[in-house]
Amino acid sequence: MENKHLWKAETIAKSLSPQKTKESEEAIRDRIARQFFGEAGIPKELKEGWAVLEQLRENRLKVGYPLPPGGCLLLGREAAVAGCLAEMHTALANMLRISVDRIKLRLERNDLGQINPVADIDVPNDWVVPIAGTKEDPNEAAKTYLAACVRMASHQFRIMISDRLQICDDRRLDIVQEMAPWGHHGP
Repeated sequence: MENKHLWKAETIAKSLSPQKTKESEEAIRDRIARQFFGEAGIPKELKEGWAVLEQLRENRLKVGYPLPPGGCLLLGREAAVAGCLAEMHTALANMLRISVDRIKLRLERNDLGQINPVADIDVPNDWVVPIAGTKEDPNEAAKTYLAACVRMASHQFRIMISDRLQICDDRRLDIVQEMAPWGHHGP
């Protein structure tokens, strides 16, 4: 009896696992790049930049000081902020279960001089429904829920951005070296 359930669980798990294809990873990457960049393929500057990033990543791993997430040392503070904002955008869309096209994020400075993310959310018409057994206005309940979700996503944004900006400021001059693009390390 137990083997029957184990076999059934294995069968279900196999159907849920990703399907392997005959196409190699390199061919998949090439196909996606051609879809994005057109038939010209990946621009030369992007390949060289990727090669520099890969070389920097390998060298930093060798000395025990790996690159932080987001490549913020290579790209700078602005790129770290933009990356965190993009991650907040995706997290908010997942949290609300709506399309990312319906969420617009921007950064605004408050009266204390702090910069905070602000979300403009366009909810679908069928997203707000009356709650049975309560007299609460569904639109007010939806506004309260949206505000709570934005607060949670903003809190995660602040934690993430402070960590990444701190890493951007942490420079070790003893491991700095000149980087030259390597032709065989492109994406």
